[in-house]
Amino acid sequence: MAIKSSGSSLSFSEIEAEFGQNGLRSLGRYRANSIHFTNKTVGDLGRITSPGGYLPLDVGIPKEGEIAFSDFYSKKLNIVVDCHSGGTENQINAKNDKWNNNSVMVVGGYRSKKESGSRIIIHVNKAFGSSLNSTTGSYTTIFNGFSVSPVNRVRQTGFSGGNYNTIYGPTYSISPVNRVRLQNGTYTFTYNTSVVGTSTSSTLEVSGGSTRYSIGALVTDTGNAQIYEIKVEELTGGGGGTYQYTYINSVVATTGATQTTVSNRRYTVGTLVSNTVNSRTYEIKVEETSGSSGSQSTNNCALKTGTWNSISSMVVDIGDSGKVEGAGGNGGRGGDHHGQSGEFGLPGMSALGIQHNGTTVNISSGGILRCGYGGGGGGASCKDEDPGADRTAGGGGGGGGAGSPGGAGGAGGTEGTFWGNSSHASGGAGGSGQLPAGGEQSGAGGNGGNNGNGEAVGGTGGRGGDEENAPSAGGASNKGNGGAAAGANGAAIRRVSGYSVTINNSGSITGSTSATGVA
Repeated sequence: MAIKSSGSSLSFSEIEAEFGQNGLRSLGRYRANSIHFTNKTVGDLGRITSPGGYLPLDVGIPKEGEIAFSDFYSKKLNIVVDCHSGGTENQINAKNDKWNNNSVMVVGGYRSKKESGSRIIIHVNKAFGSSLNSTTGSYTTIFNGFSVSPVNRVRQTGFSGGNYNTIYGPTYSISPVNRVRLQNGTYTFTYNTSVVGTSTSSTLEVSGGSTRYSIGALVTDTGNAQIYEIKVEELTGGGGGTYQYTYINSVVATTGATQTTVSNRRYTVGTLVSNTVNSRTYEIKVEETSGSSGSQSTNNCALKTGTWNSISSMVVDIGDSGKVEGAGGNGGRGGDHHGQSGEFGLPGMSALGIQHNGTTVNISSGGILRCGYGGGGGGASCKDEDPGADRTAGGGGGGGGAGSPGGAGGAGGTEGTFWGNSSHASGGAGGSGQLPAGGEQSGAGGNGGNNGNGEAVGGTGGRGGDEENAPSAGGASNKGNGGAAAGANGAAIRRVSGYSVTINNSGSITGSTSATGVA
């Protein structure tokens, strides 16, 4: 706890309990100019917050000259959390990632850290951004199976080998029944007492060729029918090759992998449907996720204070090389099929998250707090109906918002429609956002597809947000279908609802400083 307030005499042991023993029980060693006093020049913190370049033991305790017991009333231990050393970091919680890992300096250096009653100084003098992962997050299955119309499947070709191996026979048995019966020109194949099929040929393939039945030696001839041994073979082997993924009539990927991700959709090889020597057909599983991490939100911050227990006060000092910026939002995917609005642009993330009530934020000259900008919305898709020649066009993908890092551009609408006589023109992908630099660092929206020389034209994707442009919605198709909304910008400073924050700004702040909600 902090040292008691004035009103009664103060003992040296009370000073030592808060600040630690200095070796000689000398008040002079608690002055910052003492050679025994350490951690007094932390980054640029001493230079920017106190004349003379040294941090005091606490505000109001002399750094030099006369010092007295009365200077220590109500004073508390000062601890600097190191957010200034090393290179750029992303999405850091000062309490969990720094304090808990002992990335701290106790001013004076006479004792170890303690949380209760201490004054916490989070010193920022480098860059902090956010992490974006476009392939993580919760996937939702939108299709799982096989169909002919529309075509939904995975086809494997070009694999090596592929041989039939005998798993039974050729032999004949009565119990269980294993035989081939020929009567009136038709072969009836029975395996393990079950009739597996009939054929006018002496060979029968089932399950797309994965199992083959054939006749063996003649067992008996009754005059009306002939009974033969049966031979059963399975097609095995044949690794490698390529998998062609087709979803709603459109080939979305061709790869050697049994799972592939395209934009915000993940495609997986499913159960075998048919198997021949030259090709195999499988069910296809299609999953979809919106945006990155499943949690790209304005509430996400590049740097958070974290939550603290019983501290005296908290200060966040942004030095002249400190730069805390939210990530840009991803652009929305352009609309697929006909008349879809595309996907929303995702919001930009925020810079600094305050999770302690009464925090003071000081921004030095040259220091920067800047929001991440929202991603542009996806453009609308389009369908033009003509007898025998329906046309569709995908919407353009939204541009990524500027930020640290910039948001990814959304994919253009690339899939066809359910109608067998339609043609499709894909939309273009949106551009990715970049690190803000005072201009148009957002990504431009992709162009909508143009099918039939203007007969069906998808909407252009919306531009992402930056220092010159607000994030924009996706454009409408030429048939009037509206595009998707843009994502919102993040905030420069967010706080827990109901918390007070004092801001002393000599640097640059871009974005709201009063937004609430910290994730």
